[in-house]
Amino acid sequence: MATSIAFTPEALDDRMTGAKPAPAPSEQLAVSLGSERAALRTGDHAAIMYWRPEELLDCVVPYLVAGIEAGDKVVYVADDLDTSRVADALRRTGADVDALTAAGRLMLMTAKDAFFGDGRFDCERALDGVRGLAQQAAADGYRRVRFSVEMTYLLADVPGIERAVEFEARANDEVFAQYPFVCICSFNATRATSSKVISDVLATHPILISAGTPLLNPHYKPWR
Repeated sequence: MATSIAFTPEALDDRMTGAKPAPAPSEQLAVSLGSERAALRTGDHAAIMYWRPEELLDCVVPYLVAGIEAGDKVVYVADDLDTSRVADALRRTGADVDALTAAGRLMLMTAKDAFFGDGRFDCERALDGVRGLAQQAAADGYRRVRFSVEMTYLLADVPGIERAVEFEARANDEVFAQYPFVCICSFNATRATSSKVISDVLATHPILISAGTPLLNPHYKPWR
């Protein structure tokens, strides 16, 4: 479905050459990335690349905090990092992680618990799970689901993981376009070179975030 992308800082810079800025969101659809960065739009499915955990946290923690402040349902799916490291980074901003979690406003979970708790990845079940999360959040009065996933889950040695490309691609039309939902997926470039699946999945994301700026992904391939 997509061509493999080499993940080195130089290669990524080459691939980003000529990438156009993403359309500016209306005030109603704007999703703050925090720290006075440009905003995403409700419905966006965005990707970031990182080489060090600190880069990941510098990007996603302000985005998560902005979601808490905006009254969003904030969900983080960890795989490369421990959930405790994400929680500690949130606490350093002043967020009361324990209270937010108890109230259901913040969910920190592992990819195993989110996607393959029974030891296998099921594409339809994953789509139903994310769709159900959006529906429940709306029923509970949240204005939007603000989601973030560490994509090293694609390296899991479980049956069915090869359909993760389909899951990520179909989520654009079947979840993100249908519900007040926004998602940032993070790709560890130092591990991505070991899997063509990861480079293919990157091409399912319409938006790339580079230095805090949303750009149109020139390698985006719609599932259809």
